[in-house]
Amino acid sequence: MSGVVCAAAHSGPFTGVRSGMIRQVQVRDIARLNRIEMSYAAPFGYRYSRRESAEGVTFHLERDTYDPPFDRTYEWDWRELDDFTAAVDRGLVWAAFTSDGEIPLGLLELRLAEWNASCWVQSLYIDRGRRRQGVGGQLINTALTQARTLDARALFVETQVSNGPAIRFYQKHGFAVCGVNDHFYSNDDVAHNEVALFMVRPLPPT
Repeated sequence: MSGVVCAAAHSGPFTGVRSGMIRQVQVRDIARLNRIEMSYAAPFGYRYSRRESAEGVTFHLERDTYDPPFDRTYEWDWRELDDFTAAVDRGLVWAAFTSDGEIPLGLLELRLAEWNASCWVQSLYIDRGRRRQGVGGQLINTALTQARTLDARALFVETQVSNGPAIRFYQKHGFAVCGVNDHFYSNDDVAHNEVALFMVRPLPPT
């Protein structure tokens, strides 16, 4: 992420939650971001398969229901992630807060790849108790605004085939599947059904 520059987001209120605001994160905010409950339980996802033959290679995603739901818990400390602190310093991180600016509701971290004019959603987490209230949509809108400001040709995101609700969320906001990587996290991604799924929303030239 060396050399990345990003314009400041517009701070202001958002709808969907009774009251709140999105603003750029400062170093002094990092500790309180640990209050965001990032875990999730996905009731559905997609089963990934790949077939190779002399005629070519095919990749297939088939919807799969999980009973019990697929649970994922994240427990890192944002203060201990040097890359995250550097992103904050570069103005690449935004968060939704309650109207008093004290309680974080969700966070967004961006990454700009200047060599191919692409902008990436590096992190997008909404507090588990604040989902389905418009916070995620407003943070995605912030990401799109920043990507356009930076003259990015597209906004990309990476999620997992097992996280059906996240895939549906991104599709709702205009993203389309553009690729997979079945060795992105480990050599056992297929066995664990934790295959990386890449999605894109192209941005028209300004």
